[in-house]
Amino acid sequence: MGARPAQITIPEKMPRSRFVTEAQLAALVKVTPRTIRSWRSRGETPPIATGPEAEEFAKEMHTRGHLPTVYRVVDVSAWIFGDGGC
Repeated sequence: MGARPAQITIPEKMPRSRFVTEAQLAALVKVTPRTIRSWRSRGETPPIATGPEAEEFAKEMHTRGHLPTVYRVVDVSAWIFGDGGC
């Protein structure tokens, strides 16, 4: 573990799309993608989005290698604000 634990920064507004990639989530809360992956391995992130819409979004964001990990914005909102996504 590093010298200081990572802390999220509350974003001023949430993205308008239904999904965000892991990299977009990291940028949104101002931590590194590695931090998000670490939190995910400990079960401390929103659930990963699944289904055809999430796969289609991942394919649109795909540049090379594996498809990106995708989260639903409503789950991210609930994770950040603790408001059930409202």
